[in-house]
Amino acid sequence: MIEALEATGASKLHIFLSAILPAAASQIMAWTGLRFEINFSESAILGMIGAGGIGFAIANNIQGYQFGAAGLAIVLVFVFAYCVELVFTTIKKNYI
Repeated sequence: MIEALEATGASKLHIFLSAILPAAASQIMAWTGLRFEINFSESAILGMIGAGGIGFAIANNIQGYQFGAAGLAIVLVFVFAYCVELVFTTIKKNYI
C-alpha cells in the first residue's frame, strides 16, 4: 500500500495518515488500554504499602477491621477496571 501511494505521488505525511496510522491504530489502542490498566492496578497495589490512593484506603480499612468500607473500595476498583475495559473494547469495535 505504501508503494502504491508513493507511485501516485503522495507526500510522506499523506502516506503516514492514509496507510501507516490506520494500520497501527488497533495496536496503539490496545497498548494504551493495557498501559492504563497496568498503571491503575499498580497504583492500587502501591497504595497498600503506603504510597496513598485507593490501595491505602483499602489497607487502612482492613487494618482497622472496617471490612465493609474495605470491601466497597475493592468493589469500586473492580467496577472501575471493568468500565475501562468496556470503554476500550467499544472503541476498538466501533472505531478501529
